[in-house]
Amino acid sequence: MPRGMPQSFGPFLSRWVGMILKIRHSTIAMKIKSILKEIIVDERIKPGERINIDQLAKEFGVSKIPLREALKALEAEEIVVYQEWLGWRVASPSFERFKETLEMQYVLERHVAENMVAGIDYGNPKVEKVLREMHKVNQKFFLFSRASKYNKAMNQNHLFHSLYYSLFPNRLISHHLRILWNRDLQCRREITLAEEYREDFYNEHVKMINAIRGKETGKLVEAITSHFGKSIDIAGTICRKYFERIRKEAGQEQERPEDIP
Repeated sequence: MPRGMPQSFGPFLSRWVGMILKIRHSTIAMKIKSILKEIIVDERIKPGERINIDQLAKEFGVSKIPLREALKALEAEEIVVYQEWLGWRVASPSFERFKETLEMQYVLERHVAENMVAGIDYGNPKVEKVLREMHKVNQKFFLFSRASKYNKAMNQNHLFHSLYYSLFPNRLISHHLRILWNRDLQCRREITLAEEYREDFYNEHVKMINAIRGKETGKLVEAITSHFGKSIDIAGTICRKYFERIRKEAGQEQERPEDIP
């Protein structure tokens, strides 16, 4: 068995197999993608380690076709990589890569906040519907965080921001922000684990909703700046330790990363 692959995901996967076999091919691939993403974020397959397609196909009870389709979808999100002659591996995160992600995300987030109110059609009933949904999702995010259900909390946080982006008329910018959210999910999880910022994240989400509803661009920019600033602070401390641990476990040389400016 290849290094890094656990002997069996049986207990985790067994509850899905019966249901998966009844679903159409494309939906099977997307379900597998969702489960694999959770496995990778939880580091049941470690960063940089090989993904054994034969074993996973057996565990899922499916052919390799939907499994490869799921892996290609994860590759598009930069969660896994394909190497010729070596096969599929979990992407190896780095502090420099995550720093680049945060820098690009900050530029786009700031642009969205500065132009969101002007671009919204407030006469469209969809706007208020989305804002109400954002409120519900934010409540779930806080409850899951308090219950230490961090993967669910991270998913709700991701959903909150996806709903927020859906209000912005420039679909290309919204699309790229969603891609950035999927990079280095393991470190995103570390940010979600930061209990000292939990209430701040929740309150900043509330401020974002109120600023959009009140058509207050200045308050929206302020909320986004504070919200994103905390992510950068956490990345400079907690995520640094995470990347150092990953390098150590991989037997790589310890190189001290630069601070996030």
